[in-house]
Amino acid sequence: MTSYQLPTLAFALNEAAIKRLEPYDIPILDTLESYTVSEAIHKILRITDTQISRTDVLPDLRADPSYSQQVTQVNTLFSLSRSLTEVLDLSEVLNRVVEAARYLTDADEGMILLPEDDELYIRARVGIDVETARNFRVKTRDTLAGQVFQTGEPILIDAGGLHKVKTEYFVYSLLYVPIVLQGQTIGVLGVNNRTNQENFNEHHKQMLINLASFASIAIQNARIHHESLERNRLLERLVMASRALSISQPLPQALPHICLQLAQVIHANHIDILAWDKQTNQLWSQARLMKSGWSVGRGPLVKIPPTVQLGIAEQRLQWFFASAQDDLSDYLNAVGAQMSLIVPVYAERELLGVMRLFYVNQMDARLSDQQLDRLQVYARQAVAELLNTGKRDVISDNFSRFTDQILSFSGADWCEFLTPVGSPASLSTMAMVGQAVWLTADTAPRISVLDFVELDTMLRQQSHLLCHVADQSECANKLLVPLGLAVGLCVPMIWRGETHGVVVFGTVSPARVFAENEIQMAKALVGQAVTVLDNARLLHDLESSLDELRNAQQRLVQTARLSAMGELATVVAHQLNNPLTTIIADTELMLLDEPADSPKRESLKAIVRTGKRAANVARRLLAIARPIDPEAQPDFIDVVDSVRGVTSLLQGHLEHANIRLKLEVPPYAIPPVRAVKGRLDDIWLNLLMNAYDALLEYPNAQIVVRIRYDEITQHIIVEVVDNGPGIPLELHEKIFSPFFTTKTAGSGTGLGLHISKQIAENAGGRIEVESTPGEYTRFVVYLPVL
Repeated sequence: MTSYQLPTLAFALNEAAIKRLEPYDIPILDTLESYTVSEAIHKILRITDTQISRTDVLPDLRADPSYSQQVTQVNTLFSLSRSLTEVLDLSEVLNRVVEAARYLTDADEGMILLPEDDELYIRARVGIDVETARNFRVKTRDTLAGQVFQTGEPILIDAGGLHKVKTEYFVYSLLYVPIVLQGQTIGVLGVNNRTNQENFNEHHKQMLINLASFASIAIQNARIHHESLERNRLLERLVMASRALSISQPLPQALPHICLQLAQVIHANHIDILAWDKQTNQLWSQARLMKSGWSVGRGPLVKIPPTVQLGIAEQRLQWFFASAQDDLSDYLNAVGAQMSLIVPVYAERELLGVMRLFYVNQMDARLSDQQLDRLQVYARQAVAELLNTGKRDVISDNFSRFTDQILSFSGADWCEFLTPVGSPASLSTMAMVGQAVWLTADTAPRISVLDFVELDTMLRQQSHLLCHVADQSECANKLLVPLGLAVGLCVPMIWRGETHGVVVFGTVSPARVFAENEIQMAKALVGQAVTVLDNARLLHDLESSLDELRNAQQRLVQTARLSAMGELATVVAHQLNNPLTTIIADTELMLLDEPADSPKRESLKAIVRTGKRAANVARRLLAIARPIDPEAQPDFIDVVDSVRGVTSLLQGHLEHANIRLKLEVPPYAIPPVRAVKGRLDDIWLNLLMNAYDALLEYPNAQIVVRIRYDEITQHIIVEVVDNGPGIPLELHEKIFSPFFTTKTAGSGTGLGLHISKQIAENAGGRIEVESTPGEYTRFVVYLPVL
């Protein structure tokens, strides 16, 4: 057979390929345009169009199957290269590449692997089912695909038994080549034969290398196009955010609105607006937005107390309160929540996850059993969506809809979803979604700036701060790790030259990089947000001042009414006292005229007895209603007599409401105390009337008034105890504030306990309260014996 030396023409579509071909003395084309290619072939062969048609120039290779196959493959490569230059969608580019890879090598399956953290995951596939692709992750080290990614060299393994690609994933033969862009490996293009036992060869390898070269250029073009679109979208979002931030809103609405706009523009999973309390050198959260997700086992670990473990194991919904001093109270106080609901999610007897709802403020009314059942259904749907999602560092739209529904239905501020990772003593966070606002520092989460050099420097120098969990810095450990974040950007809030706080932008992915233009944009947005917050705060202060003015006006009206009622009570008592005196005197005279055995004597005695009782009530009413001279001097007061007088006045009133009154006094005389006459009566009257209001329509209602003398401390101690609904812990301090009341409008002034506290303190004593909601309330008055 005659051999022929065929002319050679090379195609090189990038500089790297051109440099590789330079040592060879062959023509190089950097285009695939058909006319240019035709001219080059003519020139190399030195023939005319008519000569090409002659059959004696070259042997007829069309009958050779391998030649025909190679021509088809080359045409496929040329067609693919042209199509890739036309496509700018990255997903479409990758899908076309893997389809071409399987076609060119006649493989069972093809895939493109891209890096994420220290693993490679399938970004595009053909011949591989969805479930396999979702769970397909291999390490960038100690695996065949990882070796290609690390070394940048292709791997070809022939059939000769099964070869392990990853756990429980075996193939007969495989061919993996690197996708290289500007000298850096950005991914791996691979084909496998899982059922077909045919080998891949060097020709296949060369075809895939060429295909990977085309793919790298197309990927770069698609990425450039994507970045251009992202820049345009970013500018659009910036304009929209600026417009949105310019809207005046009250502070409770402005804070979450600002968080949302910042998160959308900067693409952050977490936004925290922290105010700086310079006196204590602490930062406290004003508002927080959370939209973070983690793969199973990668989120923050949450320690589960034994009582909570038991409730989860028994599939019970559990309420916890920051004021209850239980296993979760410290944690709730630390995260700024007043209450939390824990909802376990089971599939038959297997624990799939746990949903935790958090409330910044206590709910006025608990959820009903029907509402809790419905909430469990929502929780089950949300957990199922999480477990079925492949990449969880981005919250899916479906899951967002579920959480929006859950938060709206339950009234919670944010929710967390946890999954078991082995021991029941700890669960791993899968998602954290929601928004929270704290208008005061009292219950807000706090961060101490003391001994926090990086943050202190940032606040005082008014510079931004970047931190990464890999650095293990103070910033990362205090701001990022507790929230499961990997990268953080801290931007100071500056207003009129003063630092007022900081905004923290956090992301879950450790690969996230805040570019310089993003940092500058974040600073600009935070600067605008500070102006909006200042306006909202001024509006909030103005509304508070108006509310205070209205309340002051109502207090003046109420005070005038109380004064009028006191005067009216005095007049009524006088008007009652005069006829009562006449009735008693005349009845006593009639008794003197009646014989000892007269049947009228018992009736007359009853009239005298009842009249004296009514006169005693009128006298007590006069004593209480009579204005007290502000310059009156303290006198010695018998506490037992003072208490008896008030209880006798209210005895009938309490009995009419089915409230039992029990008075316990020492069996011996106790020393008097010094107080302005009539003042102590106000204390007992206020405490007993408050107990009366709390016990109305309460079953087995009872008030116990207990008086004792402590010889060691030299104090008379008076306790007023009721078995009513109790007082929440957070109200214990507020109830002594002037005009604070939990009663309905018109049924209380809010002055009773405030006045009682002042009277006790003026007498050198004090008044304290202790209460357990649902069990009892006890007020204790301490009066010194002088």
